[in-house]
Formats: sequence, C-alpha cells, structure tokens
Amino acid sequence: MQALLRCLLSLAFFSTATTVATKHHKLLLISFDGFRYDYANEEPMFPAFQYLNANGVRAKYLQGAFPTLTSPSHMSIATGLYTESHNVVHNCHYNMSVGHQGSDFLSTLPVNYWWDTGVEPIWIAAVNQGLKSGGYMFPGSYATINGVSATKKVLQKQFMPYSQRSWQNRISTVVGWLKDEDMDFVALYFEEPDTLSHELGPDSKRVRYDVKSWVSNTIMHLLKKVEDAGLTDDL
Repeated sequence: MQALLRCLLSLAFFSTATTVATKHHKLLLISFDGFRYDYANEEPMFPAFQYLNANGVRAKYLQGAFPTLTSPSHMSIATGLYTESHNVVHNCHYNMSVGHQGSDFLSTLPVNYWWDTGVEPIWIAAVNQGLKSGGYMFPGSYATINGVSATKKVLQKQFMPYSQRSWQNRISTVVGWLKDEDMDFVALYFEEPDTLSHELGPDSKRVRYDVKSWVSNTIMHLLKKVEDAGLTDDL
C-alpha cells in the first residue's frame, strides 16, 4: 500500500508539474469561404501558397459536409459534427411550428435559436475551459450557446465588396485580440471567393486569378502582422 501511495503521489506531482510547465499555444482558425481545395496548387502560384506548401501541412483528403452551404459547413468545422448532429441545416433559419422563415444568410446570423442547438462549437468549448475566445464574422460565433458567448465577437451585417484595407483591418483586429487581449482562440471569416463564385462561377478568370491574389496578399499580411506582434512562436 505504501509503495502504491508513493507511486500515486509521484504521478500526481508529475502531472501537476507538467501542467504548470507547459504553455499552450494560441490558435487562429481562418475560413476563406468557397476557396476550393485545388486553388492553392494552380498556376500562377502566389507567394502565400508557395509559403504554405513549403512550411505547412495539409490533409490528404477532405470529406465535405452536406448540404454544401456556408452555415452548415462552418458549424461542422466548429463542432466536428455532421450537419444532422449539430442541426444547423441551412443558411436561412426557419421554425415550422410557427411558419417563420428567415430570408437570407445574413439575417440568420444573429438569430440565436438557430445556432443554440445543444452542441458546443470550439469557441464556446474554449470559454467553458476558462480560456478566452473570439469570433470575427465566423458563422455561428455571434450566438450565445447554452448561456455562454465568445469573449469577443463581430457580426457580419452585409456583403461587402473586396477591399484590401477592410480585409487587412480584420487581420489587425484579430491579431490585436491575440496579443493585446491575450485571446487563446479566434475564428476569422472572409466571404470570398464564395460570393464571386456564385456570381461568376468557380472557374471564372476573376475567381481563379483576382480572388486568389486577394487571399494570398491577406495571408502574407497576416504572417507579417503576427511576426510584428511577436506571436510567431505562440500561434
């Protein structure tokens, strides 16, 4: 019994020491809505994709969620669940019992009951673990889930034409959250190339060249801001 007790005490001490000594890293999740898996491998090869291919990792394959809509797909990313399990089944909210239906994607983003379905997105899980999380226009991140909200959140209120300044402002905001407000997790959303892909087609020159250059420039700007903030080794 004494030997067992000494063993348990040693394990407890080791566990505590490991917990204290280990510093967790921050996590930034970014979605470029509608950015198809093969865009990053096509010519012309923009700088950000060259950098990520050389320094990053990627999954060997991806089985997408169904239906292939923004809100259901993003909740699958945030929860790790299939659509039928997280229950956000459409971009537009509806309540069949009262015959109420939302008109579009944007009007549904602040409708709390549509997102509060009894599951726990990653930004809520972080808060429940005593961490600080943020959501910048990421679908679902504005909602209060079982009485819990992200520490910081910004709602997408309209579809905005691309501007380099506005996209860079989003980067500046979330990097500020991570550095100045010591956020542990942030989810960030960009609405392109999805919007233009619906309008012009995913194989259009505008999408395959212009939007890819926007995404590349934004990623390179992010890497520079992260470096300037001293977060390269912590993020």
